[in-house]
Amino acid sequence: MTCNNYRSNTTAKICTSHGFSYEKLEEMVVKIIKDLFLDIDNKKIELSIKNSKTTNDYTKMLKKLEKEIDIINNNIDKMYIDKLNNEISKEMYDRVCKKFNEEIKEKKETYMELKEEELNSKEDNNQNIEKVVKEFLKLEKPTPELMRVIINKILIHQDKQVDIIFNFKKLNYFLNNDYLL
Repeated sequence: MTCNNYRSNTTAKICTSHGFSYEKLEEMVVKIIKDLFLDIDNKKIELSIKNSKTTNDYTKMLKKLEKEIDIINNNIDKMYIDKLNNEISKEMYDRVCKKFNEEIKEKKETYMELKEEELNSKEDNNQNIEKVVKEFLKLEKPTPELMRVIINKILIHQDKQVDIIFNFKKLNYFLNNDYLL
């Protein structure tokens, strides 16, 4: 294999001529994925959980937002009573109430975003990764279709360093010098 950027732009001298053996790349990528998946399998998917929010984190954040919204609503109620008792003017009540309502709207939007993020994190969860890991580890030579499910893209730099971008969140793997081509 040769660098596509070099091949496309040889006259522009954007890149240098460099290449490598496809078989060597394939062998190395399969070995790296198996090593990574064995590690993931052995740790019961701790790797994907480490850098992500847990269900408990989402619950805490959502409860905190609910409490903040309740406090603002209570403040609006108190202000209304003050308005009824002529302790504050209608203009002041309207101005502050408008401000509080905007704050509630922002907090509700944040709440909905967090809820959606929580759902998305459950969709790209450990079970999906675990299923692919177990399927991959069973095979002697993975199929191209399975490799496409696992890998989004592979970047090979001029110094032959390899970066593997996975389709699963939080699993992207940037290889160290031990895995140079």
